[in-house]
Amino acid sequence: MVMIADEGTLRRRRRSSDPAFRADEHAHACAAKGIDMATEDDRAAAIAIFESGWNRGEFGGLDGHLRRAVRLSRPRPHTCHGPRRARAIVAGWRRGFPDLHFDLRDVVAEGGRVAIRATLTGTHRGEWNGRPPTANAIAVDHFFLLRFDQGLLVEVFEVLDSAALERQLEPGPSGG
Repeated sequence: MVMIADEGTLRRRRRSSDPAFRADEHAHACAAKGIDMATEDDRAAAIAIFESGWNRGEFGGLDGHLRRAVRLSRPRPHTCHGPRRARAIVAGWRRGFPDLHFDLRDVVAEGGRVAIRATLTGTHRGEWNGRPPTANAIAVDHFFLLRFDQGLLVEVFEVLDSAALERQLEPGPSGG
């Protein structure tokens, strides 16, 4: 079967592959729904950080979402200096848990903040935090509050069920 498109359809298809056209179309869609585009962009950036960086270990496009210094709440309040250090943190987790995955259960954005309820799963197959591998599977609930400023991630507040993580990493039949 041969599909024939009229000139208007072809023009729309050409425009839809143009990033400027897609951005303009996105802005109109957000406005029609009463959604602040900056808030929606922060939400999309937060999801990309988890899906690309944490879940796949792909950092190529993430540097544009991180401020040079990002304030972190865990394990104690400190500042993560630069995308290279952020990549090192994620790489350390991924070495310990090569199949690491954050299942994003809720993502809510408003006013430069993105709240995420997630479950971290993985199998402890490599050294992590000085612990030898146990081969235990983990499933740990997390809550994140990410703060963005002018489209860049500037602060991460994280709460996790540390006791559950510790229990699941115990060697032997009681762990995992």
